[in-house]
Amino acid sequence: MGAVSFGSTFKITKLKDYSQFGDMVNFCDENNYNLRYKNEVREVKRNGFTRIENNMSNTIIAPDSQDKLIEAFLSNKGIKFKKLNTKELLKKSGVESRIEDAPKDMKLVKVDAQKLEDFIANQDTNIMYCKDNYEKYYKSNVRNILKSGDKISATTLMIYPTGETVDDAVNYIEKFGADCLNHNQLSVMFIQKTEEPDQCMYFGLKKLGMDKIPMYADKNSYKLGNALGLFE
Repeated sequence: MGAVSFGSTFKITKLKDYSQFGDMVNFCDENNYNLRYKNEVREVKRNGFTRIENNMSNTIIAPDSQDKLIEAFLSNKGIKFKKLNTKELLKKSGVESRIEDAPKDMKLVKVDAQKLEDFIANQDTNIMYCKDNYEKYYKSNVRNILKSGDKISATTLMIYPTGETVDDAVNYIEKFGADCLNHNQLSVMFIQKTEEPDQCMYFGLKKLGMDKIPMYADKNSYKLGNALGLFE
C-alpha cells in the first residue's frame, strides 16, 4: 500500500452551467490537477416508458496540500462538491466493491496473480507488454481511476489454445497437468474493453496489495483458467 500515493478527491455534485465547467477545466490546467470526467449512460424506466439519460461526473484529484486552494475556488464559483477520503477509496475492500459487474456472457473471477505469472513464462502472452505500457504510459491513469470513487472496469483475461479445441485443451490439462503443456500451447492475453486503459487495471490492483485480482473471463477462458487452477 505504501507504493500508492494518497491525495484529495473532490467529487463535483452539481454544475449550474457550462461556464462553471470551463472555469474548472482552466483552474485544473493552470494548477496541474487531474480533472477526470466520465459520461455514464443509463436506461431509466418510468410510467411504462424507457428513456436514455446521460450523466457526466466530474472529479478533481490533487495532492492534499492543495485542499484549501481547491475548496476556495469551488466555493467562490458556486460549484457544489463532496470531498472524499482517498485513503478510504484505496482500501482493498472498497476497491473490490466498486468493480463493475461482468459484461454479458462473461464471469467476474478472482485470479491468483502468482499462479498466473508463473504459468505465462512458457506460453504465448501479451501480459508483459501490457505491464510495460502500464509502467510507461498508464500508471497515472489507473491510479486516478482508483482514487476517483467511480466504478472500475477490471481487466479482461482471455485464454485460448493455439492449435486445438478448448475442450481438447481442458481434457489434456486435466489428464496430464498444466506443467505438461507444450511451449506456447496456449495464448494468455489481457484485453482492453473500454476507452480507459482497463487492460492495465490488473497491475494497479496488484500494486494496492491484492494477490487475488478481480478480472473478467468469457466462457472458454473460464473453462481453461479453472482447469489450470488460476481462479480462487
